[in-house]
Amino acid sequence: TFSDSDVKTAIDVCLENKETELALFIAKKKPQMCNEYLRILIVELNKYNEAIQYMKEKQNTEEKFKLLCEFGEYLLQEKEYEDQIYNMAIDIIKAINKDKADCKVDELTKIFANKKHLLRSVVDELMKNNPDQPIIHKHIELLLESCLEEEELKKKYEAKKKEIMDKDTSTPLSEEEQKKKEKDVENSEELKAEKEQYERCLKDKAKLFEIINGKEYQEKIDKI
Repeated sequence: TFSDSDVKTAIDVCLENKETELALFIAKKKPQMCNEYLRILIVELNKYNEAIQYMKEKQNTEEKFKLLCEFGEYLLQEKEYEDQIYNMAIDIIKAINKDKADCKVDELTKIFANKKHLLRSVVDELMKNNPDQPIIHKHIELLLESCLEEEELKKKYEAKKKEIMDKDTSTPLSEEEQKKKEKDVENSEELKAEKEQYERCLKDKAKLFEIINGKEYQEKIDKI
């Protein structure tokens, strides 16, 4: 029986000699070498889909968590895999409490550090399921960052709204028609992105004031 050290040496020798498929075969045969197996799939062969599927099939939550923490950030470099990695993270978050898994959940925030649009959703999910002190701090930090963007988002929203309102102004409108047009613009697809970003910022500001006033999370904080 070969030790893990012997197997690792064999894999390294194969990789040094460009025998990547053989290295992959050896790593796959040894369950303890799952990290090496994934590393070869991802770094050497760029078989991201296969690697993600392999991670998904892991039944043990702690093992899946560790693999995601090690390889998730690397996989997120490719935009097309963002949704799969994000969904895997959410599934793990939900499973941690259910399985009583020993996972340092704030490690998940590091994976998405360069993907702000996903990081916020991950932290929101962690707040629902695993609100420990580092997660509460990260949540407050993200709320603060959002509030700092309020003026810029407001300007973008108002500028886009004015741009749409100013279209086709050849025919004068009555006061009632003007109000209807403004309402239609408010609900238009053309303004949707800017409106949602600005409204999210305002909600974050309200949420932050709640926290500052001690109306939320205090019970969670006290238990930590």
